[in-house]
Formats: sequence, structure tokens, C-alpha cells
Amino acid sequence: MLFSEAHADPYEYVVHIGEEKLKLGVSGGTFGRIESVNPHIQQAYRNHPSSFLVQMSCKPAGGPAAEASARTLQEAGINIPVYAARNAVLLSAVEIRGHYVYDDLAVVAPPGTPTGSEHHWVEYKPRPKTENPPGD
Repeated sequence: MLFSEAHADPYEYVVHIGEEKLKLGVSGGTFGRIESVNPHIQQAYRNHPSSFLVQMSCKPAGGPAAEASARTLQEAGINIPVYAARNAVLLSAVEIRGHYVYDDLAVVAPPGTPTGSEHHWVEYKPRPKTENPPGD
């Protein structure tokens, strides 16, 4: 299981740039490209190509952001299922020897939302690879 983390809403992700941690809102497609060139994600995918990615981000599946990021990531060659939340995601971490380790993940849904992961997470499955791309 692979994880990525960014603040998000249904329409964009927020990435931090540079030493000053400048915040920049990017589209789902741009976030998918950022994930696809991340050396940690690339290495994890090479080591575990049958794994899947969980985006620990709030609400990207509530709009087009999550699907765009998943499709871009998959089309770039990281061809694994991507899970994204419809609602807010809460993470808690503990510090162990100078490194933060996540020890809890929860999705916070509005009152009255049915229980069960299918109501909180959306799976974006990779499209099947074709032997002959269109036009060949």
C-alpha cells in the first residue's frame, strides 16, 4: 500500500514548494504528474507493482480532482488503483526518533452518511492496457 498526502478539496490539491513551503493550488492532473515523478512513489511501485495508492487528502473525490490525478498517474505508468476520500480525512502521527509515523487515519463524514468504506472512499481502477493503441 502506497500513500500520498496533500491538502485538497473537490477541485484542487495544495502542494508546498521550496524551503519556505509556499502553498500552491494545482489541478488534479498536475497533482497526478507530481505523484508520478516522485522518486519514493516510483521506487515503491517498482518494488510492489500490484499495490495501490491511498491519497490521504480531504475531499478530492467530491469533485473532479481525484479522478484527474488518478488517471494522470496511471497514464504516466504507475498503473495501480487509487483510493480517494469523499469527505475530510484526519491523520494523527507520533514522532519516533525525529521521524513522524502515522498511527491513525479516519474519514469524517457529515451526520447521516451511511457507514461502510464504499460511502467514504472512491476507487479509481487502472484502465486495461491494450495490445494495439488506437491508430496502430
